[in-house]
Amino acid sequence: MRTMAKAALAAAAWAGSFPAPAAAVGFGISSGVDYQDRSFVTGSIEYDCRQVLFFIQPRLDLGSGWNLYARIGYSNLVYDRPSQGGRDYDEWGYEWGAGLGWTPFRWSGFYLGTEGGFSMTRTSASSGDVDYLNWGVDIKGGWDLGVVDAFVGGAYDDGLIRDSPPSDAADSSRKDYRLEHPLSFFAGARIDVPFLPRIEGRYYFGEDRLALLALAYDF
Repeated sequence: MRTMAKAALAAAAWAGSFPAPAAAVGFGISSGVDYQDRSFVTGSIEYDCRQVLFFIQPRLDLGSGWNLYARIGYSNLVYDRPSQGGRDYDEWGYEWGAGLGWTPFRWSGFYLGTEGGFSMTRTSASSGDVDYLNWGVDIKGGWDLGVVDAFVGGAYDDGLIRDSPPSDAADSSRKDYRLEHPLSFFAGARIDVPFLPRIEGRYYFGEDRLALLALAYDF
């Protein structure tokens, strides 16, 4: 019995040497516009896809540099075939997604972090249903001066358009179009004025054109 008690005390001491999971230490929400103009390919045909998304993104800060977010929004999705000069699809639909971020390094205003996530946009029309799936990861470094936080980074994300024509179409088979340029770089800034919502802007450089503008609140 005494041996078992000693073992139990040793196990408790060993377990106590590990840090407890961090509890949620903050909550925030952002809302804004996300614009994308990207190229997709299937076989030898290239498609242009443009998306304008109005979104709301709640965020949960977990401590130790971790944060978890979700995204819901309403999106306009347009894609066409440049080689044929015609617009094939222009519809509105809903988007939802989620992601996880981690900022392990901070020193005197400088920081380095990463974030990964996924999203899906679903639209429906008489000409068929279209899903736009996107998933990826980025690395970001910046300098937070308090009122202004400037940052740069790189992103790798993949995307897929799934086009499902109506059953009575001449060709009703589902078609998949893959994102042509998954790698991009970005720069942006956050402006945090006391008693006002935080403003964030981000612009991407590369073969595709992407930009984001949002207002954020912390509670």
